Amino acid sequence: MKRTAIVLTLFIFIGISPLWAGEMGRITMKVEGMSCKMCIPAVKKALYGVEGVKKVSVDFETRAARIEYAKDVANVEKLIDALKGAGFTAGVEKPGETE
Repeated sequence: MKRTAIVLTLFIFIGISPLWAGEMGRITMKVEGMSCKMCIPAVKKALYGVEGVKKVSVDFETRAARIEYAKDVANVEKLIDALKGAGFTAGVEKPGETE
């Protein structure tokens, strides 16, 4: 038990993905409908609400969100739907750009 806790702590602090984690994807999405910087938490909340999303950063000036997600759980359609549900419209910033 103690050993497992130590290993998981190392994964968290060092940033090592466990071997059982699925392939990660990264995408930059254009987010329309943000009227002020107070919209950033709403965008983040919507995206973190999608299962498999691991990291979100939002830039108000460029109206872009950079998302890291587990490809075997989340996908672009789910991300767009989550933002739509929060009152925003979104699309892939550069067509075909998914890592």
